Amino acid sequence: DVCSSDLHVELCSELCRFQVKRSRHFHLEQPNGSSMPQLPSFEPIHAMTERVRFDMCMFGLKHPVSQKFLRKSSQVFSTDPVMAHGLSGARCDHTHVHQLIEGSVSVQGHRMPLTRFCASYCRGFATKVSSWMLKSVEQAYVGEHEDMPPAKRFRFTQSPHKRFKSNPATDL
Repeated sequence: DVCSSDLHVELCSELCRFQVKRSRHFHLEQPNGSSMPQLPSFEPIHAMTERVRFDMCMFGLKHPVSQKFLRKSSQVFSTDPVMAHGLSGARCDHTHVHQLIEGSVSVQGHRMPLTRFCASYCRGFATKVSSWMLKSVEQAYVGEHEDMPPAKRFRFTQSPHKRFKSNPATDL
């Protein structure tokens, strides 16, 4: 549906503006060949980000049965130079055999088109992207607030092996 697609792009553009205005990063992944970047409402994203193309096979995307690599070319629009640099080196090096992305496959007992299987992120891609995001956050805060004491750590779970310390004033 063209209308909902354009609304989606407008939302993405507003999110990009929001993030950039607050000196935060913005990332948007789209398969190569997507028509989304050609829409007029995508122009703010073009203006504020760097476009990087890469291939998912370089992050370990493989057919779940044959274990042959699946090339799935993609692109990310990002404001983060760390992310852009990391992805820019991830074009297929042609040192492995690819399986065509066609037909269907059984994944965990459910049959699905291979294109839908490829629409989710493989573990290698998710791991790399999250490490680059953490690296960017660390770089953003290096040297900031050096005169402040370290933040307190909060415990979110109570260990069952730790003894409860009673308050002697109220312990009878």
